[in-house]
Amino acid sequence: MKPGKVLFLFAAAALYQMLALPIFRLGPAAPDFVFLVFVYLAFFSPPGPLLILSGACSLVLDLLSLEPLGAHAAGVLPALWLVGKLRGWFIAESPPWRALLVLGAALLSFELRRLYDFLAEGGGASFSASLLSALYTALAGVVVHAFLD
Repeated sequence: MKPGKVLFLFAAAALYQMLALPIFRLGPAAPDFVFLVFVYLAFFSPPGPLLILSGACSLVLDLLSLEPLGAHAAGVLPALWLVGKLRGWFIAESPPWRALLVLGAALLSFELRRLYDFLAEGGGASFSASLLSALYTALAGVVVHAFLD
């Protein structure tokens, strides 16, 4: 996918997440729509350029949020690398397998972000909040990925 399209998808997902997140929040759990776009692209794009673009976009998200600089990248980049490595083992066109891979990637990403927040600021969300957000993101991913298909 061309970088312009990737940046457009990132901007649309970030804007949607900023505007609609209060609607989708369930207690401590909230889906990460930007992460879902990155994972969708990881299913079908070469990993090198995608990791560079997603790392740059993650730094932009950190600058716009209250999280420490590098928190999004610390969670997103290893998860996208994992999706890129495992996408050949899973059938990317199969919603159940895709949802399972998104769940694993989301849990890895949210836990790495939680660890980064803990190391950078001495606090962060609980494991149960990360697990609930990962489950919610995987469920939302079925709808988001179907829309992007």
